[in-house]
Amino acid sequence: MEDIKAYHSSHLNHPLVLRNFNKPFHCDGCKEQGFGTRYRCESSDCHPLPPLPSVPGCMFNSRTATHEFYPGCDLKFSDEPRKRGTWCNACGNEINGFVYYCKDKDLDLHPCCLELKGKMVTDGATFRLHDKVKSKCIWCKSKSLKGKSEGGWSYKSECNKYHVHVCYRNDSSELENRGI
Repeated sequence: MEDIKAYHSSHLNHPLVLRNFNKPFHCDGCKEQGFGTRYRCESSDCHPLPPLPSVPGCMFNSRTATHEFYPGCDLKFSDEPRKRGTWCNACGNEINGFVYYCKDKDLDLHPCCLELKGKMVTDGATFRLHDKVKSKCIWCKSKSLKGKSEGGWSYKSECNKYHVHVCYRNDSSELENRGI
């Protein structure tokens, strides 16, 4: 299979390559930990590496976006949150880098959360993305996120037995350990 290559303003002289490493990494764009697929600089001319927004959603962000959970809301892109202590409405984690926001509806989303897939399949179980948590998360045993009153987004299994907050989406090995 041929490599997928892309150019970014942080690496003008050579392309970046999309790779899947099956291990955690830190994205310089959204400042979030990612897992698996990311863009990487493989040029020997590029040391030390400049900061790289390696999550695909951070590499090629658009100035505005929409999401089906927020009809009529135009989300605007920013390199940084509007204020300190801004939390993502989807995963509940603090936003320290790139963000999509809607001032009118007081919404803030990490680029990676904005791009979450509507369906996740892990070990034969199919989960669908929902904007509300209706049952306790199998991971943290709570409907709300980290002491917050809201639950954020979750993946719900098709059999309706399991809910997983999206902040745990990269931990599919734990789902397997729990027999799901």
